[in-house]
Amino acid sequence: MHNSWLVLLFLLISNLTYSQWVALDEGEYLVHRVWMYNDTVRVCETKVAEELYDYYQKERDHYFYRYEMDGKQIGDNRKSFVFSEQGRPVVRDLTRKLEAMARSETDRVEAALTYVQSLPYSYDSTSKGKDEYVRYPVETLVDGCGDCEDKSVLLAAILHEMNIDFVLLMAPDHMAVGVNCEPHNGATGFMFNGKKYYYAETTEIDFRIGQVPNNVALDRIEVLPCDASPVLIVKDVQFESQPALLFEKAPCVLEMVLQNLGPNRITGLQIHVALVTKSRRGERVLAEEYRELADLPECKQRSEQISFKSLIKENSVLRVELTGDNIATQYFEYEMNYSQTRRY
Repeated sequence: MHNSWLVLLFLLISNLTYSQWVALDEGEYLVHRVWMYNDTVRVCETKVAEELYDYYQKERDHYFYRYEMDGKQIGDNRKSFVFSEQGRPVVRDLTRKLEAMARSETDRVEAALTYVQSLPYSYDSTSKGKDEYVRYPVETLVDGCGDCEDKSVLLAAILHEMNIDFVLLMAPDHMAVGVNCEPHNGATGFMFNGKKYYYAETTEIDFRIGQVPNNVALDRIEVLPCDASPVLIVKDVQFESQPALLFEKAPCVLEMVLQNLGPNRITGLQIHVALVTKSRRGERVLAEEYRELADLPECKQRSEQISFKSLIKENSVLRVELTGDNIATQYFEYEMNYSQTRRY
């Protein structure tokens, strides 16, 4: 009889040490999570506004994609899930509570890792009714489950708030996180850009930093560096010019679509357009136009139109330069034909 009570108590404790319940109260989800860390039962509460959760459910992309042009990769939206600006206050609040449980940087990473590992694994087809659905950190917290992508994105978002260097790891049909920290003895690490990162498995309970599942081959992993700067994509470029008489300027219109793959809003956006003609004597600027553009929110796109007048010459070159406060300068050059409408 005594042994039966011990077994019952063990089963009860085992069930409670990895559990979550969610209550909706006055427009907020109260997320209560119970899990084991350092052989101790931990409890953490996170608040998520119902409006914020609905925003991520209804108004955001929910799949990874890479943007390519002419067979060359020019953009990737993966980091927009990690650094999404609307949900960062929630992740930051959770991070501070996890940090309070730890004494060292490694302990902080393991507190975050055990928290994420304790979330049940769920296939997208089961929990979302879709073959592919990537959750933002806010969604994973409220849903209380996720697959390897969802849980890795959540861990990466927490590590960012901890100011700990990390990378995303893409293996065939799997995703994990690489962490730049001091792990326990015997941890498996790899070098990337002159730094050593350690594998962090988010789907297996009790896997420590640097412990790699048997079915994951490190030599087949693609390492994706992450930072919080947004990625600007320029597409659907069209230029139209009207015929002009000799020595007269003709109306010109440049149209393009700007897309912010995220993360974060693009601020201080400016465009410099120049129409240049080339000859044996060198280059001659036929027209220049500078414009300040409105900020572009993350994961949004819009059309821009720049109108100006210019002399139209054969062998002209259209040059476009885009700059911003938090993006890398982008420079494009298109060869023109005399008096034309052209799409790039």
